[in-house]
Amino acid sequence: MQRPDTLREQSSKLASIAVNPALGRKGVGKKLVYAFLEEAGRQGADEVYLTTDAKNNHAVNEFYRGLGFTLSSSFRAPKQRMMNEFYKSLRDPTNSAT
Repeated sequence: MQRPDTLREQSSKLASIAVNPALGRKGVGKKLVYAFLEEAGRQGADEVYLTTDAKNNHAVNEFYRGLGFTLSSSFRAPKQRMMNEFYKSLRDPTNSAT
């Protein structure tokens, strides 16, 4: 699935998040992403996109899907690393950040 062309103009990239393993599975990562989505929207972004490893990364891919991100493409990065690109519209009322 390709993300809609109309959303590409005002996008914001979520480059990286990290959570201390001792705090895992307590909603900290979710709160970080939601805070990023809110701030991106305040700054005028129509969408947020991110990339993450496609292979041996099922939990992370499902984490983003569970937050309403849609897989838009898979591609091969340098050194043959398979990546997934996800996006989330910030303007679609059915795709809420909270």
